[in-house]
Amino acid sequence: MKRFPSDDTILNYFRRFSQAEVERFWRPLWRWLIGRLSQLEKGFSLDLDSTIFSRHGTRQQGATKGYSPRRPGRLSHHPLLAVLAEANFVFHAWLRSGNTGAGQGAAQFLSEALSLLGAQHPIRCVRADSGFYADNFLSFLEERHLAYIVVARLTPYLKSRLYQLNEWQAHRCHLLGERVWLQTLELEKHPALCGGARRGPKQ
Repeated sequence: MKRFPSDDTILNYFRRFSQAEVERFWRPLWRWLIGRLSQLEKGFSLDLDSTIFSRHGTRQQGATKGYSPRRPGRLSHHPLLAVLAEANFVFHAWLRSGNTGAGQGAAQFLSEALSLLGAQHPIRCVRADSGFYADNFLSFLEERHLAYIVVARLTPYLKSRLYQLNEWQAHRCHLLGERVWLQTLELEKHPALCGGARRGPKQ
């Protein structure tokens, strides 16, 4: 190309757009993208995940110091993502400050994501790592009658209960269309287990 605008020119161009204008552009495009997804009889698996974006400079809006294993002490953002696994499709995201916990605001985020997705694409299972293991989030999933697999935090209390366990009960179940065997245990209600009795896989 013989001519190309400078970085400042491009930046100033995009600064002309307000949030309302971005929304008016994005919503029709979003509906078009959703309409192109395949229809799955049993629905999609929805994966929740967070990641870390390291930032350079001091003028990055919302960038703060937080957990950053690769670049400790650097400013960062801590985005939250919702992915439809079978479609490899990121359909919702929040850009959060670097000092935000992995599961912070997860229930509100998932509620917003499900409303955007609509009823035409059901969710058969929500999957998340231990960063999302919190009572308010698990309670939200159960209130919505959403099947879920969330990795439990192996707290000292949970470890002690596992060491004391003499018998495991085998439960046959169907998980994501595949027949599997899970060795499970029932744990009594305890604050260290997010305030409720829940069934977890054998460690």
